[in-house]
Amino acid sequence: MSYASPGTGSANHLAGELMKTMTGLSVTHIPYKGGAPAEIDVMGGHVTYLFGSFTTALPLARSGRLKAIAVSTDTRSPAAPDIPTIAESGLTGFSVGTWYGLMAPGNMPTDLVERLNQEVNNALLQPDLQARLASFGMQPRPQTASQFSNFLKKEVDKWAAVIKGAGVQAE
Repeated sequence: MSYASPGTGSANHLAGELMKTMTGLSVTHIPYKGGAPAEIDVMGGHVTYLFGSFTTALPLARSGRLKAIAVSTDTRSPAAPDIPTIAESGLTGFSVGTWYGLMAPGNMPTDLVERLNQEVNNALLQPDLQARLASFGMQPRPQTASQFSNFLKKEVDKWAAVIKGAGVQAE
């Protein structure tokens, strides 16, 4: 078997390496120069599967050009509640999702960090913004700066282990 990604070191590539590590699958990574060529070769049957971008893969799955097997996040997507998670499909503990965070210089005063954090969280709770983000398959998860810092540390540790274990090298 083989899996496609939009390039070596991409989140999609690392998701595939995490799955290999967790399952012991013998599968070959096929890197492409972007997501579209990877999707085309999966649709053409040249590569077995891919970890695709939700926003581009979902329309292809709905049209029947790709088969949606599972979402990689820890919960089902409200944009596609009929698609199970990888964990629900049997790989307990598998969770990979794209996230965005707001960063600032390390010497920013704490009161300013807290104020900015509160304003961003307030915006993320607005129904119109939540609806717009949901239309892209995104789910806002407001949190404190401290919670985000802890999350970020766990993500760095998780992916450093995957990268080291898979021997991923920058190209």
